[in-house]
Amino acid sequence: MRAILNGMSRSTAIWVSTVLTLVVWIGLGGTPQRANAADAEPLPTAPELHKMFDAAQYQPLLAKLARVLQLKGEAGKGYDHVELATLKADTLMQLKQQASAMASLTDAVKAITDQTDPKVAVQARATLVLLKRSQVFAYTPKSPPAAPISLLDMTKRKSAYTALLADMRAEVAAKTKTAKAGKTLPPIIEAIRGISDMRSVEMMATESDTDSAQIADDLATQGKTLMDDAVQTMSKRGAEIDTAANAALPAPRATAARTKGVPADTTVHKKGLDTKSMNELKQIIDTCTKIEAVAKDFEEVSKQNAAGFKEISDTADRTAKAATVTLNTDYTKK
Repeated sequence: MRAILNGMSRSTAIWVSTVLTLVVWIGLGGTPQRANAADAEPLPTAPELHKMFDAAQYQPLLAKLARVLQLKGEAGKGYDHVELATLKADTLMQLKQQASAMASLTDAVKAITDQTDPKVAVQARATLVLLKRSQVFAYTPKSPPAAPISLLDMTKRKSAYTALLADMRAEVAAKTKTAKAGKTLPPIIEAIRGISDMRSVEMMATESDTDSAQIADDLATQGKTLMDDAVQTMSKRGAEIDTAANAALPAPRATAARTKGVPADTTVHKKGLDTKSMNELKQIIDTCTKIEAVAKDFEEVSKQNAAGFKEISDTADRTAKAATVTLNTDYTKK
């Protein structure tokens, strides 16, 4: 090989030597080695990820967050998915990617469980509310009219929550007034959703939920009565539909069998569901799911009425599950 290289011009020899080196490197698995080195890189800790955000290292941060957020089971222990999905959303906002930021916050809120740190849960919910009500990454207060407050300047984020809270107080007061004047469930559901959102924003702005809790307490008695009555009615109706669907109906044997002298014995099949009953069950499932969510919101905001709403939430959950079983049962089987 050396003799061959010596017989070439200097530039040609260098070129051939470089090509041969690359061939050998690739043959030895150069690309996989680089990938393996990346895989072997230690996972970043949550504090390290936050430091990257503070240092405005947004693109590298997204790469590390993508790696950590996909971890499941034991590998994902030590990481709070809600916290990191919220951090990802803030990172995406800094990169002016609103749709992706909204999706990440929605994912964060959906991931909230009873085990989620309450402060982390509140931040995810409040940030989602704030982003939804903002334009071009800035919130413009309505009362009193003022200059837009940038969501991208993290030093002004609390000011944005404070301004949003002032606007939400008037909105929630109007919804609560409508709910108290009504005798149906939808205005109650609309009001408590507003109160729940307001609570998250209030916690971020003042580190307290005093106002939200007071409003929820004032609405709790009426809300509890309406929701409990609705769930009990749907539970009873679901049971009636299930009983009717499972009713055994006699069916005569085939005519051909009877003409051959076979006794007119009968087989049995279940009545099953008609279109009306199926639609009723779907409505029960949908309404109970909404009531369960609202009852949980009441339970969280109105601490003094939490026990009663916990019972409503559990009953709504059982009713929805029972209706789902009735709806999905195969009634053609004997």
